[in-house]
Amino acid sequence: MHSRRHRAQALDPAPGESAGATIGGPGSTDRRVDDSPAFTFKTSSDDFDMLTALPGVRPAPYLASRGMTWVQHSARPGIAVPMLRDLIRESHRRVSLGLTKKLQRELGLNQPVRA
Repeated sequence: MHSRRHRAQALDPAPGESAGATIGGPGSTDRRVDDSPAFTFKTSSDDFDMLTALPGVRPAPYLASRGMTWVQHSARPGIAVPMLRDLIRESHRRVSLGLTKKLQRELGLNQPVRA
């Protein structure tokens, strides 16, 4: 059973290991610790083209080769941290919209704001 406590998780893998953040199943981001963290996330078609033109950003292995708009940020200079955070938040939202309405409600995602 899913609960709200699954919405945010601290990622602290050991050197050389991976950890992933998920939303009701397969995730939208991951953090691999080799020499530097790598973040894989879903983006829009327009952002995909712009982001993959940046040094340190590439189409996500496996996912992008299947026509999906996922990118991997893995090296400097890459994306500035504030922009990377915004892109990962937007990725979380995009992926969560693909969940069933029932699961969105259970996780407290994409719910109307009550005044």
